[in-house]
Amino acid sequence: MKIKKIWWGMLVIILVFGIMIIGCDNASNNGSEIDRSLDGSWMIYVYSYGYSSLGGGSSSTTEYELKLNNGNFEESMDGMPLYRGTYTTSSGIITFTDILVHGAIYLGLENRWYSRNELGYGYLVYGEGISRMLSREVVGYLVTPNNLTFIDGNYSLYYMRKIE
Repeated sequence: MKIKKIWWGMLVIILVFGIMIIGCDNASNNGSEIDRSLDGSWMIYVYSYGYSSLGGGSSSTTEYELKLNNGNFEESMDGMPLYRGTYTTSSGIITFTDILVHGAIYLGLENRWYSRNELGYGYLVYGEGISRMLSREVVGYLVTPNNLTFIDGNYSLYYMRKIE
């Protein structure tokens, strides 16, 4: 009888330990860590100014929004979808993967999401930028409560948290 009590006690300890391990959410995604301080909508505004051949200049502002949510991202330009996919983080490095591009805005195709394989060789050769966008992207980042900076070599992008 004493041996049965020991085995029952060990079984209970194993079950409690297993429930703790399975039940704990450490904000992971497929074994990779996700920095939850990135969650939310981030905005960047790009101002451009150009001269026309007819004389005079023109200016425009383009609004980019990057939505990050527990390992998933979506980017839009002036409210129109551009890219979406997944991301992981580790020690100040963010890796964007499984990237899809939206056809209506960039390619003049059907209004849906396209993978690298769906676009085919012609689009990838013609649009080097498209090929790069659909590949894995790895950049450094710094995040504060209201600012997100992506750092890629000597190039940085500064986003502000969208207040809703």
